[in-house]
Amino acid sequence: MWSSYIIPFLTILFSYFLGLFSNKATKKDEVDLKRYETFYVPFMSKTMHLSYSKQKHSKLPLHIRQEFTKLIMENIQYLGKDSSEIIPEYYYLSAEIITLEFDKSLHDIESDFERVYQNLEVAILQEAESLSKSLKYPNLARVILNDIKSKSKN
Repeated sequence: MWSSYIIPFLTILFSYFLGLFSNKATKKDEVDLKRYETFYVPFMSKTMHLSYSKQKHSKLPLHIRQEFTKLIMENIQYLGKDSSEIIPEYYYLSAEIITLEFDKSLHDIESDFERVYQNLEVAILQEAESLSKSLKYPNLARVILNDIKSKSKN
């Protein structure tokens, strides 16, 4: 007699929790997709366009550096933990290098800026790689990371 009540109740309970899990997974995929398409794809596109340039980021024309900074700062809410931790130092040095553009002390800050940008770039690309795997997208970030590693060896 109790079994006629327990089995339907357990079935409903199981269906409810299965639906919750499915909804959570779907929401996470939607958020990951938005992050990937809104920030990571444009960042990788800009990085790919400049990958054939042998110039350091600090030596790029000001308007190109500002494009990167604008893209990053306007989409800061999409960044992962690792890249978010680098942002304060990057932003400070980015502003500082613009201020010192015509100053002889530029070389003092240029190496710091280059180091911080490279760390930020790698962190962003690693986050993009993780997102592309979870979304089952082609791993463009790995291609760019491999290119960066091969350039650093030369």
